[in-house]
Amino acid sequence: MQTHPAGASAVNVDVQVDEPFVPVVDTLAVEAAAQRAVAAISRPGAAEISVLITDDESLRELNRTYRGQDKATDVLSFGQDGPEMASWPQDAPRMLGDVVVSYPRVVEQAQKAGWAAEDELLWLVIHGVLHLLGYDDEDEDGRAEMWTLGEMILGKPAPGGPVE
Repeated sequence: MQTHPAGASAVNVDVQVDEPFVPVVDTLAVEAAAQRAVAAISRPGAAEISVLITDDESLRELNRTYRGQDKATDVLSFGQDGPEMASWPQDAPRMLGDVVVSYPRVVEQAQKAGWAAEDELLWLVIHGVLHLLGYDDEDEDGRAEMWTLGEMILGKPAPGGPVE
């Protein structure tokens, strides 16, 4: 596993990549995408996010354990910025949570969408961070809002459109 330590910016992003995917994942691009997502939502103050790039089986296990769905998925977010953070010291970074991405899903979805795997990876990281910031895609309006924000943060249009 390769680890890219948290940066010195207001949004510290710890990017971890499981060994098989180290040669193909640009950890600096992942870190920058997560930082842009937080900055775009204007959340003042220092924050910390962890991003793990892993495999389908790991996502399946997490999905089964935490969501009761026994299937792999592309991205999961685990927020930590709940009510207990109200008593968190003001000068300490907010722990926003964790984003976990399946790299095999990245490749599969990128091929179907007709864009680069790196674009799909950054899209999913941004999507996961938006969930950490309270955005939801459970209904049509939420999906459309997240899609629009995702394109703005990514800096390019995404193929397709907001889908369930």
